[in-house]
Amino acid sequence: MEPIDFIYDKPIRSHFSIDKEVLICLFPFYHKVFADHYNWQENVKKAFPLLETLRWSSVSKGIGFNSLDRLALGILELHEPFKTELKEYCECNKFDVPDYEADRIPEVLLIPMIRYFQKIGLKTLELKSIDRFPSSKYKMVPLKEKSEFDIYNGIKDAKCIATTHGLEILLPDYDCPYALISGDKKKCFDIVTHCNLECIEVTQKTVFDWWNQGYLKIL
Repeated sequence: MEPIDFIYDKPIRSHFSIDKEVLICLFPFYHKVFADHYNWQENVKKAFPLLETLRWSSVSKGIGFNSLDRLALGILELHEPFKTELKEYCECNKFDVPDYEADRIPEVLLIPMIRYFQKIGLKTLELKSIDRFPSSKYKMVPLKEKSEFDIYNGIKDAKCIATTHGLEILLPDYDCPYALISGDKKKCFDIVTHCNLECIEVTQKTVFDWWNQGYLKIL
């Protein structure tokens, strides 16, 4: 199977067929509930019930940015004063920013998705390779008779996950604070609703570094 290849100076939608919905799924903020020295990512099964997340829209309103573009510039440490203001705000409120450098779909997104796929009766997931990530490999992963945490441990480094009912969830690039969800419109919005995802609709003009574009439509 040919790996997925993105051309980053072209709009996101140009890489997907016209009949597919495309959503930007934002990686959430976390309430700080563990000591800094505790590696809770390696103990996800125990840690997951304790994790509490925050939506970008809530943080943006709380800090006074009132703009997801500005918040993204702060998260990615690209621009002042947003970088410093966000750092100070998160330290004061004991929030952790999304780990955009992990090159992983966060567990707080992926585990609810796995549960949803099991609930609707999917039997397998297909992991695809992406050119931008040389380590990504093609693989078929069974969903039946396995716990969501066992499945998660087997796919946590996946860069593109495809379902047999037509959805794809993928990382577009290194050091990226979001994943893309594409597929039939109803199926996309079903997973957004069931997994309580915070997403942005991709328009014909939306680019991969949309925080430099100046407009967004939040779902």
